[in-house]
Amino acid sequence: MILYKLKEWLEPSFPYRAPVTYAGASSFGDVMKLISCARCGRIHPWGQCPVPKPVRRSGEKTAIQKWRSSAQWQHKAAQILERDAHLCKMCLADGTITSTGLSVHHIIPIAQAEDRRLEDGNLITLCRRHHDMVEGDERYVAVLHRLASIPPGKLLQNGPGTVDRTAPLKKQTFL
Repeated sequence: MILYKLKEWLEPSFPYRAPVTYAGASSFGDVMKLISCARCGRIHPWGQCPVPKPVRRSGEKTAIQKWRSSAQWQHKAAQILERDAHLCKMCLADGTITSTGLSVHHIIPIAQAEDRRLEDGNLITLCRRHHDMVEGDERYVAVLHRLASIPPGKLLQNGPGTVDRTAPLKKQTFL
């Protein structure tokens, strides 16, 4: 009994993944240990999670992933961040200043126009929220091109709402 308490004191379990013991269905009071599942958060026997395992990517990088880790892209991304004064251009158009969680976004994706991947007019600094919002959405292409061409100082001088971000989002009807 003393050794059992000593072992418990020396090896405390973590509170967020504490093992649960109960008498299993097997004979003569065998004890089965259960812990909360890392995938689904429920308690069930090990290996019996109903949530499928996430598919892991192979160790090989795509050509675009290799290019994004190149010195050429790192240098260009630093230039664009400097050009945009390390501020999100869409936030500036809204009248707010965001300087955290920034990334350089390709307005026209590399997969669609590989020859334009280093053009200044195709690159813009965005915060994480706006980057997720415009990623893959072609409605924002005209707005982003317009914002990329305006220096950040001019956006701040004109004040919020001076760039009509809804213009390309309106449905156009032709007679």
